[in-house]
Amino acid sequence: MKSVCLLVSVLILIGGAVSPAKGQIPLVRIYSTDQFDQSCIDCAAPNTLVQLYVVLENWTQPFSAIDFTIDYGSGLYWAWDDLAYPDGTVTIGNSLSGIAIAWGTCCLPDPSSGRTLVLKPWVLATNHCVPYAPVRVHGFGYGSSVEKPYPTVVRYPDFTEVAVAGLDSYMCPIIAVESTTWGSVKALYRR
Repeated sequence: MKSVCLLVSVLILIGGAVSPAKGQIPLVRIYSTDQFDQSCIDCAAPNTLVQLYVVLENWTQPFSAIDFTIDYGSGLYWAWDDLAYPDGTVTIGNSLSGIAIAWGTCCLPDPSSGRTLVLKPWVLATNHCVPYAPVRVHGFGYGSSVEKPYPTVVRYPDFTEVAVAGLDSYMCPIIAVESTTWGSVKALYRR
């Protein structure tokens, strides 16, 4: 009986030590704030330019390149891409049709925090915003004959290409609010 209890205890401890690693899958995600804390993209007023932030997360190894495609969905038209680290950068394409970004050895981004800003695309909001419509990150060349199934990162210095997950963001409705007082709220329930 003691050996069974010991075995169960060891398995629980091992399971507890291993389970946090499950959430550490490298991924590319789009955020709507420069603090990388809001992946819900607000349905902005029509004809408004909105800056987005493409971030590589859960990756702490040096890397020399990344490639992906963004499907902006409904309500957003791609305008242009700003590079997060323009010095020493070579790019092919754009985020709408597929972008490959590479850095020379002089200018590699610092991935030590586990979150690296790789691109700042600008989009134009339209009056066709569909709340909860996805904004998806795909592999390079999504929808074309050269499509890759996942975004990829090129690890440095061995230049191994590693597939990472592309995580969806969503369009969020702007909820109208009206200012009021606590007394007027209580008045709603008086008879």
